[in-house]
This record gives sequence, C-alpha cells and structure tokens, in this order.
Amino acid sequence: MDPLSVTASIIAVGQATVKIVECLHDAKDASTDRSQFTTESSNLSNLLATLLFRVDETSNEPWHAKVRELGGKDGLIYQYRVALEQLKDKILGEHGIRKIAKTLLWKYIKEDVKDILSRIERLKSLVQIALQMDHFSTLSEAIESRMVDVHNNSKAIKVGVDVLQHDQDRQRHCRIIDWLSSADFPAQQSDLVGRRQEATGLWFLDSPEFTEWVGGSSSSSSPSPSQTLFCPGIPGAGKTMMAAIAVDHLQSTVQAHDVGVVYAYCNYKGRADQTASSLLAAMLKQLVQDQPSMAEPLYSMHNHHEIQKTRPSLEEILGALQSVLAHYQRVYVVIDALDECVHDVRDELLSKLRHVQSKTDVRVMATSRFIPDIVEQFSGMPELEVRADAADVKRYVVGQTRRLPRCIQRDDKLQQLVQDKIVKVVDGM
Repeated sequence: MDPLSVTASIIAVGQATVKIVECLHDAKDASTDRSQFTTESSNLSNLLATLLFRVDETSNEPWHAKVRELGGKDGLIYQYRVALEQLKDKILGEHGIRKIAKTLLWKYIKEDVKDILSRIERLKSLVQIALQMDHFSTLSEAIESRMVDVHNNSKAIKVGVDVLQHDQDRQRHCRIIDWLSSADFPAQQSDLVGRRQEATGLWFLDSPEFTEWVGGSSSSSSPSPSQTLFCPGIPGAGKTMMAAIAVDHLQSTVQAHDVGVVYAYCNYKGRADQTASSLLAAMLKQLVQDQPSMAEPLYSMHNHHEIQKTRPSLEEILGALQSVLAHYQRVYVVIDALDECVHDVRDELLSKLRHVQSKTDVRVMATSRFIPDIVEQFSGMPELEVRADAADVKRYVVGQTRRLPRCIQRDDKLQQLVQDKIVKVVDGM
C-alpha cells in the first residue's frame, strides 16, 4: 500500500472507520468494546478533521511539513490507516469473516480491535499536541519522541519473541534428548566426585599411560593403540572412583566446544536395559546435551520415529553418533565396569567404538575386573592397573579421622598407628 498525502490518509481513515463501526453493530457479545471503539474512533476522527483544515499541503513552513510527515510511510496516521483498512478487508473482503455467523464475528476481530484502540490512544495524543503547538521545534520533538517509542516497542517485542523462541527450542531439545536416552550418568558422576577424598587418584592422572592416552597423537586412517587405555583391577580396588576421577579431570582440563567427554557406568543390576544401543545413545545424548547446534542428526531421527511410534536401531544411533562426532576434534569415552555388561553387549559395544575410532579421534578408556576374554579384547593396548594406592588410602583415612573413637582422635601416635595398619591391610584393594 503506497503512502498517501496526509489529507488523503485522513479522509481514508474516516471512510474506513464508518465501515468498521457499521460492521461492529452485527457482532454479538461486543457491546462494551463496540461502544468504546465508536467513541474513541469518533473523537480521533474529529481531531483529524480539525488538523485537516489547518494543514497546508503546499506550505514549506516547518509546522506544515512536519504534520505532512504523519501521512508518510513511517507516520502514525498512515500506519493507523493501514491497520483500519486491514481490519475492514478482513471483515468485508471476498473471503471475509462477514460471511461467518454474527455470533462468531467478535471472536475473530476482538484482538484486531484492541490493537486499533491502542493505536488510537497514541495517535490522539500526538494530534492534540500538533493542534496545540504553534512552533515547529516542540512538535518535531513530540513526533520524534512518539517514533522512538514505537521503535523501542518494536525492539522490545522482537527481543521477547526471540527469548520465547529460544525457550521453546530449548524445551524441544531437552524433550528429544530425553526421548533418546533416559540414562542419567552425569548424576552418578556428580555423586562419585562428591565422595572423592581430596587429592586422591593423582598417581593415576600423572601416570605415563594416562598422560599418553589423553595427549598422544592419533592417525586419521586407523586407530592407534594409544587411543585406547585398559584399566583392570581386582574387586574393591576403586575402579569406579578412578573412572570418575578421570572424567572429572578431563572435564576440567581438556573439554571444550570441539573436545567432548562422555562416559557410562555399567551396572550388573541394570543388565536388562544395558544394551549397546542404550549405551551409545547415552553417549550421543551427552555430546549434544549442551550443543543444540550439533543435534540436527538426532532431530531428524526423532522426527522419523515420532511419526512411526518406533525406536531407532543400533545402526541409526551409530550413524547419528558418527555425524555428531564429525563436529568434534577429539572425544574421550570412559566406560566403567565393562565386566558388568553381558558378553554379547560388551563385544558389540567395543566393536562399534572401534569402528568410530577408525574414522574420528575417539579415545576410549575402560575399567574391568580381570576377566580373561575382556583382557584378550584389549591385548596389545596400553594397560594401567587400578590399585588402592597407599598414599590415597592414607589420605582417605586421615580424612575420616573424625569418625574414629575420641581416644584415638586425641592421640597422634595412635592415629598414625591406625593409619599404617589400615594401609598395610588394604594392600591394593
């Protein structure tokens, strides 16, 4: 719609107002709003008519020039006329809602009328200022002030819409990753780290084997031995705690936008739900949890299965995982208690992980008891046995001194004797 002169805009406003008032008489359940619209629009029309008689379309005087701007494309009179004519077309057009039963008419135009009423208030105050002010500068400031308000309101609305869209996107993202996997390994990780005695596990983190696994170079064509670290240990040696310490260390030292850290804590009691698919899905979930921009492969998979009411296959999960891994420079995978997976699941999981290792830089660390077939799976790869380190045991005992009987707490020599005895008895367990 091309802007008209301010004179033509005012005339068009009057014509559209008359048509809309006539239509509102047909609307049921709108008596209060109809009355308000009729009164407010009539008051504004009277003000605009007064302004029309005072403005000179040919005058170059500042006051007349500034009033004429109100009929321009960014002017409030022009914008008000556009809103009125859109509402009129909505009611009277070829497919307009005038064709709808009178009982439904108000339902469809209620929000439009509210918008018109708010525009009337803004324009009415500005026209009153224009009629009352005799000099250009004050009128110019008033008009510019109103335009700034309109601009600021538009910006505020856009920010609000953006925030709402972000919240909706985030909710959708959370819903989809929870659909992918219900596993909550991060909660388990948090619990383990919370129970860690300060400064324990440093011998493991500082070991040549672990250091090489974290920072060693890799080949893009085939997995190198240094990409995998096997950490066996006897029952009670602290393998799960060491896995948690390793994860915590990786998260605080190497994790970044393009460096991922994922982990899984296997459990004998959860064998029924512990499959290669579920474990890989849990890893995929962790990779995209805080990286929605990388989650498109997951979204596509979800859209397909949501319609079909089905679950993704192992190969589909693996494909999505590989697509996401392509966004990372390197990913560390820590799997605790591999021996608590059933044989077939364990073999399938390791097979799939070695497949992705052949295509991307994925570092795998796994803990397990000394089970012959598992030891065989890691034959020829770096190995670091998990033991109850004497210094760690002593730190733990010192940290638990408050739980000892008071007679021991008050005797430093007796405390030292207890510590030495416990360290000796533990002997790696």
